[in-house]
Amino acid sequence: MIGFYEVLDRTMPGKYRPEADFEMNRRVPKIQEVVSKYKIIYDPENPVPSDDDLADQVFQAGFELYRDVGTYRHDTERIICFTEEELREGITDAPWVSIYGPPGSACFHSGHRVRAGGPPPLGETVAHAVAGMSRKEANEIVKRLLQKYEGNLADPPLGRKYSECWDIHRKLPHEEYVAFYTKMKKEIAEMGIPF
Repeated sequence: MIGFYEVLDRTMPGKYRPEADFEMNRRVPKIQEVVSKYKIIYDPENPVPSDDDLADQVFQAGFELYRDVGTYRHDTERIICFTEEELREGITDAPWVSIYGPPGSACFHSGHRVRAGGPPPLGETVAHAVAGMSRKEANEIVKRLLQKYEGNLADPPLGRKYSECWDIHRKLPHEEYVAFYTKMKKEIAEMGIPF
């Protein structure tokens, strides 16, 4: 399996490409290609479908997309690429369970990672909270979430860089990020997500 330092080594000599060129001439066309190839159709009445074949198609589409497009590093304008073999090996070797905490009070967690010194990413927190929820319940929550941002899809907000949310030297979140995280978590909890 590729190690952390191998990935770091690939961040500098990767293929140079300006961001607009990467987005419009590499990422977007490939997204359109895999959506068409795997016949992925979004149904707003059923945003969390129970079709296992569709789940397989979405996985294959995502795998092919990442294999062919790679990861774009904004600060160096480079593309980090991995071979299909490297990706499959990474998926196979990815840990299923995380262990954290001191001896005697260590916790086992699957599918959710904890960052020292601050809250985990909100998406991970939500994913952990809804584990075991029925698809019908999830559908209703997703529909409520969609109502909040559907109007911004044509011109979505850019969001913030990691370094604007976290103090990378102290390894702690900025107060503004913690306040935003807390506000969003409360808002999502009011929609029915059991944190």
